[in-house]
Order: sequence, then structure tokens, then C-alpha cells
Amino acid sequence: MRTERHRGTIAGLALPRDTRKTECGAKKFLIGFVVRVAPFALMALPCAAQNADIRVQVPLIVAPTTVLDGQSHFVDGLETQDFTLFDNGRPQWIQNDIAFQPMSLAVAVQCGGNVRWALPKIQRIASVIDALMVGDGGEAAVIAFDDRVRTLQPFTKDSRRIADALETLQVNDAQYRLFDGVERAVDLLKSRKAGRRRILLLLSESRDNGSGTKLVQALTNLQEANVSVYAVVMNHFGSVLSQNPSARVPPPHAILLDQPLIELLRALRDDPVAAFTHFTGGRQYSFLRQRALEDAITAVGDEVHGQYLLSYVPDNPGEDGYHEIHVTVDRPGLAVRSRPCYWIAQAK
Repeated sequence: MRTERHRGTIAGLALPRDTRKTECGAKKFLIGFVVRVAPFALMALPCAAQNADIRVQVPLIVAPTTVLDGQSHFVDGLETQDFTLFDNGRPQWIQNDIAFQPMSLAVAVQCGGNVRWALPKIQRIASVIDALMVGDGGEAAVIAFDDRVRTLQPFTKDSRRIADALETLQVNDAQYRLFDGVERAVDLLKSRKAGRRRILLLLSESRDNGSGTKLVQALTNLQEANVSVYAVVMNHFGSVLSQNPSARVPPPHAILLDQPLIELLRALRDDPVAAFTHFTGGRQYSFLRQRALEDAITAVGDEVHGQYLLSYVPDNPGEDGYHEIHVTVDRPGLAVRSRPCYWIAQAK
């Protein structure tokens, strides 16, 4: 049986440290502009809501953090005082470092579109999902999405029910409402008791087809609920997708300030799954064969169970918009990767 922490190999997401100071201003301006303006453009909020002074309460921020040694092995045994966490450059008081939290895992599977080859493989992963849930109180739910979204199995600790739900997956050659499926997963995860780790595992293609939910809305709800997104993308043509989401989503500093907003939104829409994983601190894999699918889910489990969960309440809530998270550890020769950001929306 697995222990609560595991060891493995991962790739980093953090921006190079020597670029942080020079790019910080441009990054805050651009992302703050996008997250405040894009929801109005994409969601068509009524005028009354636009005119109201709406402040979002600053939530507890959870920053799952991975620490690696020089051989890319997980580092165990660190204490809260070994970490320094910065929010927009300001050191924060870390409330706690939770070595283990019971996990709530939502598995969202695409059943529409060209997935006939993939579903039989997904139907055989129940034992791997069960291993990912290991630990006291672990639970999982199964969601299917095509031209509609269905909860095939609400949260349960019974691995047999998870297997039965996966076996019921059926191909529907229609739309695949990815964003709506993500929204359903967020709703289910938010319904769980406080103090649980919230994980969304996406088994899908990298794009959306037909959702009523908009990308920015789904992304905002994910980060507000402290959901970490991991994705294993259906790889139709055998091309190797990057396992480093930051290589697929243009970092904020790489986008020119005079670039039209529509171009930025198009860049995110080209690979929304990469946006979900990057901005929530998760990772993206791909699969063509059964073994690759199982290996990817195993790697997700290794990372999730090998992380430190650093939580804090920001002491700068008046800074609406983009907040960069940067975590350091007071030990030489170690690499740190954490959730890169969150944002506070304020509409006036």
C-alpha cells in the first residue's frame, strides 16, 4: 500500500528568477487587464452588475508545492519555517504546511467527438484511480461530458463503484463540452467538507466544443476553489505533447502589451487544457496507448502525494487582479515548483 508521500520525477513550471523583477510590472498589468475585462466581454454581464461595486472576499489560498533535489527526487521532511512564500513580492505568513489531506478527486472524461479509440483504455484504469485516492478518507467522482454533462458517480470511497461508472462510458459522436464539464467538477468539489484536497483529473482532448461556460469563467472558478487540474490528453496522432504546461501556454511576459486582447484570448483558446493545468499548478500529459495512460495517472499520484500544502491569507487584498505566487526554500541545491498565481476580481 502506498505511503502518504511518494517520490518521482517532475518538470518545473516556475518562471526563471532572473526575469521576475523586470517582467513583474508588465505581467501584472496584462493579466490584471485580462481577468477584469475578459469576463465582461465573454459573459455579457448586465449593466446593473457592471455598475455595482462588487468586492470578492479574499479566500484562503492553498499553494501545493513540490521540492526536488539535484536528482529530481522529491524532498521530504521540510518544516513550515523552511519555506518563504511571496505574494506579489511580499512575504506572507504561512498558516500551516499540511503533510497530508484527504483527497477529493473528480475524474472528468470526454465522451463526444473522436474518442472511440480512447474510451476502452479509460474503462480499464479503475485500479490506477484507486491507487491515486490512497489515504484515509480518499474519495472520487466520475463525470462524463459530450453534448451534455452527466455525473455518472457522485463522490464515493468504494473503488468498485468507480470501476462500474467507468465501464458505463459510451461514445457519442457529437459535441464535447469541456468547459461545462470543468464547471460540474468544480461544483462537486466545492460541495465537499473543508480541509480536503481538491483535484480534477481531465481525460479529454485539449479543446472545447459547444460549452455554454466561457474559458475565463471556468478558470476563475477553478482558482477560487483551490482546485489543482491534472490532464491526460488524448493523443490521436502520436505526437508527444509537452509535460511542461508553461511551454505550451505563453507566459504573461511573453505577450506584447500592444497585442489586441482578442489575440491573447485566442492563444488561450488554442489549448485551454494547458491553461487549466498551468494556472492551477497542475501538469499535462498525453496518451496513445494503455501503458502511457496508466503511467501518466501514476505520475499524477506521485506528485500529489509528494507535495507540501502551504496555505495563507494574503495581506494585500486591496491589490485586485493578478497575484504572482513565488515560493523559496531555505536549503541549498533544491528546486521548488508551486502554484504560479491567482487573481482577485473586482468589478465596479
